[in-house]
Amino acid sequence: MALLAAKVFSLSFGFVISLALFTNVTSLRRMGLMSFCAAGKLTLAGDAVSAFDPAGHNQILASLVEFEGLMPCAYPPPLLLVVTPSILAAASALISPCI
Repeated sequence: MALLAAKVFSLSFGFVISLALFTNVTSLRRMGLMSFCAAGKLTLAGDAVSAFDPAGHNQILASLVEFEGLMPCAYPPPLLLVVTPSILAAASALISPCI
């Protein structure tokens, strides 16, 4: 019985992973990148605390890309040390959708 439960769990886990991969490949949304961009923009504007405020973060996200729902910055605060220079470098090269 335990072996059957393990097989069912393994197959369902594989199905969920396959479904997630298929969904990400067929409808790429780049929301992680947009979340980084919004956090970087808020930090550059001198309002790093708003990167972790869902209302402020979503306001910047709405100016970057159309989306529905709530997409707060779920990354830890030290990420701002990485994101902010990346946003500056992308803006100086004019290659970023975050500009």
